[in-house]
Amino acid sequence: SGIDVNSGSTYTASVTTNVATQPGSVTVTVKDQSNNPVYPGEAQIHSPYLTQNLNSNGQTTFTGLSPGTYGIEAYGDNMLIGNTGNFSVVSGSSLSKTITAVAKGFLNVKIYRSDGSSPLASATVKLNSHAKYLREGITDSNGEYTFSVWPNDPSKNEQFMVYVYYNSVEVGRKTSGIDVNSGSTYTASVTTN
Repeated sequence: SGIDVNSGSTYTASVTTNVATQPGSVTVTVKDQSNNPVYPGEAQIHSPYLTQNLNSNGQTTFTGLSPGTYGIEAYGDNMLIGNTGNFSVVSGSSLSKTITAVAKGFLNVKIYRSDGSSPLASATVKLNSHAKYLREGITDSNGEYTFSVWPNDPSKNEQFMVYVYYNSVEVGRKTSGIDVNSGSTYTASVTTN
């Protein structure tokens, strides 16, 4: 209202609109070096920080994202295994991002009896990262068990811990200095009590 245009004159009207932004979403797919889905694993979106589990297809979807700049990191065994870099979400957009994880490494655990030279067969070796249980295995006749693991980065306080049980009693552990690099094997020796 209130717009009056006289003959031979020009009138400029200003209109203010209130355009609501629509939330966006991003689906992230995490794959290993052989293009297989990473599972189990997690993805964490930044700004705000939100962590979700990956499904068996190595995917998760973050919804309700306000327009802005985001980044996603992928985790396996509680270790950072890849990221998307920064990307923009615009109003109402649905994006897809793929992260190719770094190559796994191997953690070969050798268990010795208290004499330091005789292997301990049939011991249970439990693997933790950041004090969270991951999985376990039973040593062979040479006192060895090998885990396939995502590499850790000690500079980010990422660490593996090995606990050894024999007849359901903890007989040894190694809780520091286990550094597994991408594509390589780290051997951790544990001598029992």
